[in-house]
Amino acid sequence: LILLADCKHCALLKESAVLYFADNVDAVMSSDGWKRLSESSAILTEMIQVGFGGGKPLHDNIADGGYRRMYVSTLWAELEKRGLDLDGSKEILANRLEQSDAEVNHIFGVAGGDDEEDDAGDEE
Repeated sequence: LILLADCKHCALLKESAVLYFADNVDAVMSSDGWKRLSESSAILTEMIQVGFGGGKPLHDNIADGGYRRMYVSTLWAELEKRGLDLDGSKEILANRLEQSDAEVNHIFGVAGGDDEEDDAGDEE
């Protein structure tokens, strides 16, 4: 299932499969599909990190490590709240939110910085 989710870029399905693996390590590793899965080093590494605690756990809060460590469902909720596109892989969703943050920070950073400089010049 995880191989299908990965090749079809189904981020939520892939995330669910990885979390299932984390909760059922022995059953998954003794299954017939484990051999095929073990041939994909990238997916295997990701599953081992989640299953054995080698990677940071997924979370629902941006303060806990950024968009790339968030659940896909949480990314979707944040994208929907901002009126942004929900399509794409987990990486694309995280990039979209990071780009949105950068645009907002740029707008407020430039506006705040220019106003302060203009105000200071007017006082002289």
